[in-house]
Amino acid sequence: MTSLDDVDRGTPGGSLLRQYEQRRTRREQEVRNRHPRLGGLLLRVQAEPTTTSSFLSGARGEAFVAQRLMRKCGPTVELLFNRRLSARGRDGDIDVLAVTANGVHLVDVKRYLRATVRVRRSGGLLLPLKEQLLINGRDQTRLLDSVERQRQVVGGLLDAFGAPLPLHLAMCFVDADLPLVPERIGGVALLGSKGVARRMDKPGPLDAEARARLLRCLAGELPPA
Repeated sequence: MTSLDDVDRGTPGGSLLRQYEQRRTRREQEVRNRHPRLGGLLLRVQAEPTTTSSFLSGARGEAFVAQRLMRKCGPTVELLFNRRLSARGRDGDIDVLAVTANGVHLVDVKRYLRATVRVRRSGGLLLPLKEQLLINGRDQTRLLDSVERQRQVVGGLLDAFGAPLPLHLAMCFVDADLPLVPERIGGVALLGSKGVARRMDKPGPLDAEARARLLRCLAGELPPA
């Protein structure tokens, strides 16, 4: 069997954590420069702005999902984390990419504390069907745009590798209220970490050697973010 010990699996939430540290450090410097004598006290008593703390929350969400997948998934699942979509590193990244017996899985992690996640459909029959992703009742369908960009990049790589394999798309919600019956929108499954692990563990035709070759190719083309 091909060894994968030298493959850099990536750091879950690594890019979000770096952005958080950069923003936190910049804010601390600005506060201390404006208030040389009281800066330390102000930093202790004032809450971080959500524009900063949201990066830490997102990084923790990605780390939580990674830990759950590594613990719940069986030996047929090979995982990569926090991968760049391009060498420039400005086109977004992939939170979780997995090569499994049943294909390749692309997972976008979202952390929404106690938020209700639902799909609303309208139209049909005589009118075009319209689907909307609602989070706490607000239309957040735009979140699917990043999944589509990831799908295009990974799908293109699979075509270039000559590997016409199923590409499974999912948004994995952490700390959110999901429907009892799993929903899909635009070909993207809306799941929790347990649901993602179950999908990855399903049987399929890819043997260990094929999974190892494919994982190595994807890891090389999509470096850690």
